[in-house]
Amino acid sequence: MTDKPITAPISVSSIFLTFLTLGCLSFGGPAAHLGYFREEFVAKKRWISDEIYAEWVALCQLLPGPASSQVGFLMGWHQGGLRGAFAAWLGFTLPSALIMLGFALSLSWIPTLSEFGLFHGLKLVAVVVVAHAVWSMGEKFCHSRSTSTVMAASCAGVFLLPSAVSHIVIILVSSVIGMMACHPSQTQSATTNTRPVTFWSANLCLMVFWGLLIGLPFFALQNELTQLFSNIYQAGALVFGGGHVVLPLLQHSLVDGNIVKEDIFYAGYSAAQTLPGPLFTFAVFLGASTALIIHPVVGAVIGLIAIFMPGFLLLMGVLPYWGKLKQNQRILGALAGVNAAVVGILLAALFSPLWISTVHNGVDFAIVITLLVAAMRWHIPPWGIVLSGAGLGMLTTWVN
Repeated sequence: MTDKPITAPISVSSIFLTFLTLGCLSFGGPAAHLGYFREEFVAKKRWISDEIYAEWVALCQLLPGPASSQVGFLMGWHQGGLRGAFAAWLGFTLPSALIMLGFALSLSWIPTLSEFGLFHGLKLVAVVVVAHAVWSMGEKFCHSRSTSTVMAASCAGVFLLPSAVSHIVIILVSSVIGMMACHPSQTQSATTNTRPVTFWSANLCLMVFWGLLIGLPFFALQNELTQLFSNIYQAGALVFGGGHVVLPLLQHSLVDGNIVKEDIFYAGYSAAQTLPGPLFTFAVFLGASTALIIHPVVGAVIGLIAIFMPGFLLLMGVLPYWGKLKQNQRILGALAGVNAAVVGILLAALFSPLWISTVHNGVDFAIVITLLVAAMRWHIPPWGIVLSGAGLGMLTTWVN
């Protein structure tokens, strides 16, 4: 298999415009994004082969971070180097990021909407979204006795170890258990085929990744900007298994830390479900909505950089080593344990604080079940679920 793309490298502006179009049209979440990418870059433009694309998807799904954005970043890197990678990320992210910023800014103009049940309806939608994610991720990552046990133990651990570092401890312990008890199937032996990354550059990326992850908390209390960046960066560095895992990680650091109000947090999370592009642009909304003394646009930029940076650093750091790592069954077992753990963490977040702070009576429960069936069995698109939830929330408030 050749190291060269099927077509010649293209200009950075063309990469940006291609991904900008995808960022405007790619509804449906990470799985759908990967389908759009394959159709555009494998079937239509023939930038890479199906085999290479499958390798990239496998790599990005094993790493923490936004899998679809990482695949897009890798595509841009393959075609245009670092500038191409940045252009790909910016194009794919910009549409939803701008919309989330606009939504955050608009909340200050419509403070009375909470009185009409809008925020309550959006929180009910968040319950539906997280419940659906738990179910889907559980089917994908907890299909054996060992992974199911890790999932259940991780869920219990969130409540038994209610501390600021509980999620990190649970993920680390689960990786050790997975290394010993989980036995994933052997992956294919093809090599990851893309523009090479030197070992020096890869090691530098890994040093920056770990340096920020470990060092930022020591400086987080020095000023508001560092605190916001640290909280969101840590969430981005620990998101295994899907973008929905940002919910418990960000909720713990931002809502419990009184940086973002709970109603505002869940309103933004629900709104993010309706948009094309990456769910991680939720961090733009959070950065702009923070209660810290920061200009909304500055906060939005900090949130955007902090949430994506760890996933991209880790991707570039691991790329030269991937050919050997994916054949190591212990490493794959550790990742299986981590993925099972994040399902447990997300399940814990579904109960507390989301369920107990949102579902107050039988009417709320009926709305949640109805919307969940509509999403899972009738395949109503996310925007339909969000609009229905918001409308029902306002209706129940008016009736009562």
